[in-house]
Amino acid sequence: MALVSAASFVKLYSTYRDEQVHTIKHLAIFFGFFSIFQLMPGVRYFLPISESITNLIRISSHIFLYVSLAYFSRIAMNIRKPEWERYVFGGVLATGLAATGLMVYMGDTITPLIAIPSLAVWLGMGTVFFGHLAMNRKGSERAKMALIAVGILFIAVAGPLHNLPIVKEQLLALIVVESFTVVGTLLSMAGVYYDHLIHQQ
Repeated sequence: MALVSAASFVKLYSTYRDEQVHTIKHLAIFFGFFSIFQLMPGVRYFLPISESITNLIRISSHIFLYVSLAYFSRIAMNIRKPEWERYVFGGVLATGLAATGLMVYMGDTITPLIAIPSLAVWLGMGTVFFGHLAMNRKGSERAKMALIAVGILFIAVAGPLHNLPIVKEQLLALIVVESFTVVGTLLSMAGVYYDHLIHQQ
């Protein structure tokens, strides 16, 4: 998933450099920080570190999740309420940093502190926002917005499921949940590049 997100970052940021569209820049940065969040818990498979350090890295990785959420919030704000963009960005970032600090202090991940901000941003500023845009568009624009909305829905649903005990304990369940995240990422990318993909047919 880290590789998929990193590839999404590279592709989207390359598009931003060519087209200078700020919403694409924010989506690229979202995937960049999201890839770091996905990668950090896996360091225990490559480095001989203690369980306590592993736990600290796993908790601290959520800083990058919240930064990614803050940048994701800028997409909807930039389109709908540009004057609110900085305030919402700062609010999401402050909430995430406070939540991470609390988890570091408690020494464990606290699912509501992860799930509530994630669902609020992804569903409220992703699925609902782009779904609303889709209903008010026609043709290829409707398809683009719908793909992004559904893609973000997949990511939003898969995120909190990772913390369920049944998912943590069963490899097949973890693979299924991770697949939802991958599919969501690919659907979102397909939405961004919908016109380009259609023209290649």
